[in-house]
Amino acid sequence: MPAIKAAYFADLPPADITLELLDDWYGRLLRVKGVDIAYRAVKTWRSLYNVMAGMKLCPPGSDPSQAIRRQTPPPRHQTWTAGEAVRMVKGAWRAGYRGLACIIAVAWDTSFSPVDVRTLTPAQAMQTAQEWGFPIARSKSGEAAFGTLSSRTQRLVLAYVESLGVTLLDDAPIFRSRGFAPGPKGGRPRAGVPYTKDSLVDDFADLRTLVFGTSEKRRLMDMRRSGAVEANAGGASVEAISAKMGNSIDGNKALQKTYMPVNLAVRSADARAESCFAWNGTNTES
Repeated sequence: MPAIKAAYFADLPPADITLELLDDWYGRLLRVKGVDIAYRAVKTWRSLYNVMAGMKLCPPGSDPSQAIRRQTPPPRHQTWTAGEAVRMVKGAWRAGYRGLACIIAVAWDTSFSPVDVRTLTPAQAMQTAQEWGFPIARSKSGEAAFGTLSSRTQRLVLAYVESLGVTLLDDAPIFRSRGFAPGPKGGRPRAGVPYTKDSLVDDFADLRTLVFGTSEKRRLMDMRRSGAVEANAGGASVEAISAKMGNSIDGNKALQKTYMPVNLAVRSADARAESCFAWNGTNTES
């Protein structure tokens, strides 16, 4: 992509990068890659500028990019219904993505973000007479959050852990990729490993295509928004949702718009219509 390669900055000292250069770079990114990529690129530059200023390569507090009026990408609004989450869990279990099946079920129950679910460890689990829970400090904000698991998800996770055939260390991530078992054509066996950000994205995309086809583009992160929509539809207060999600949604209109979109009533009706479906331990029959 010669139009947006890093020739703008590669041979320049940080202090010599001007607003004109940055504005031209941003404008070309906007035309070639779109609003989202251009927005993220400037965000990355601003973080990098602070690092360079700390290294005394440029004057602190004088980032020329601050004069650029960025276009803000629209917030995501996609949500999943309960029935769709069930189909994903069942499809993942059948296809051998058992760790991913548990991640989806836990994400639906707790409204945790993908990174907070994939990094859960046995040491974080808290069990009472009635339920399991995971008290966490959110990776993104550091805010405290507490997620509880339904009885069906508890059974699913127990069955998964038992199927691993190993004893997990207290600080080891619980959920792992499916690994690889040699088939008729041979190959090298590979055990499942704790999910990384990229491997979770890739496996979820493969599963999504398997269950819903190539036209489906919703992401695992949209489960979190779905939880807020469901809770709000059930009458939960914004303050209670904020406490569960570990963010400042109760005092932030932008977050409320993101997590409680205008199609709330439609999504709620869909969820109620499909509430008869449920995953039940390792029973993956339709």
